[in-house]
Amino acid sequence: MDYSEEWDLSTIPREVFYKEARRRQATAPRPGRRVLRDCPYCKKTFATAELNAHKPVCPENPRVRRVLAAQQERERQVSS
Repeated sequence: MDYSEEWDLSTIPREVFYKEARRRQATAPRPGRRVLRDCPYCKKTFATAELNAHKPVCPENPRVRRVLAAQQERERQVSS
């Protein structure tokens, strides 16, 4: 049922509106708390989303270090 200008909203009890407003407020997205955590590899502090983006590219990450070492080795072989 769609709203019509002919409706008399003053006849609807306020409790109905308050209940709906509370329901909508409870389901509205709220910003989360910024929790700062240290990177397990380089020990720099990041928020959770930033840490998730940082870990795969952290230069102290053993996996990243292995890939970088392999790339440097290939460059040395090509230049020789």
